[in-house]
Amino acid sequence: MIFIDRNDAGSRLGHRLKKLAVTKPVLVSIPRGGIPVAAAAARVTGWPMAVFVARKLRSPNQPELAFGAVTESGPAFLNASIVESIGLTKEDRDEEIARQRAECARRRILFSDCQLSADDPDTTPILIDDGIATGATAIAALRSLRSLGFHRVLCAVPVCSRDGAASIEAECDGLVTLDQPGGFMGVGQFYIHFPQLDDLEAQSICRRAISDSKAIEQ
Repeated sequence: MIFIDRNDAGSRLGHRLKKLAVTKPVLVSIPRGGIPVAAAAARVTGWPMAVFVARKLRSPNQPELAFGAVTESGPAFLNASIVESIGLTKEDRDEEIARQRAECARRRILFSDCQLSADDPDTTPILIDDGIATGATAIAALRSLRSLGFHRVLCAVPVCSRDGAASIEAECDGLVTLDQPGGFMGVGQFYIHFPQLDDLEAQSICRRAISDSKAIEQ
């Protein structure tokens, strides 16, 4: 399955999500790529959206290879097999964790008006991203969401690798995907237009989606 862009992917995902029986759903996007997907899904479902920050832990000499992921305050998720295969030192690991935790903190401030509220454990967070390759970022986010006390946590992405799907299904109460193709090299291969978003673009999309959600509630 090929998507035109993240908006197209989010719209299609939203139509799939509408079929679910979910109590108090909130579409929880991982910035930055997950934000336009969640915003498009929110327009289709009428469900509110929020932001939850998670970051990949990048290998020192192969920045595209994630050896794990981290959120601002939750436990780091480490892929033991990748850590071993690249010969990662404790010093390099700890430096990258600190670096990405700092970036998580920066982004939390950046999206402070879009944060997920953990006041109601009956809310069902549905973690949204533009796709899942290894699943490291989603796993770190799902574990942190679990720690906040929600009774049910779901994950929904337009496209997911088969290995990633198996890992994610073990971490949440349900995974929704539109496609789990073979020959998965990277999320971008399933999009015609897959630009990087900057902070201002992501902020604008998120604030507009939340404003639209409040208008629907009224």
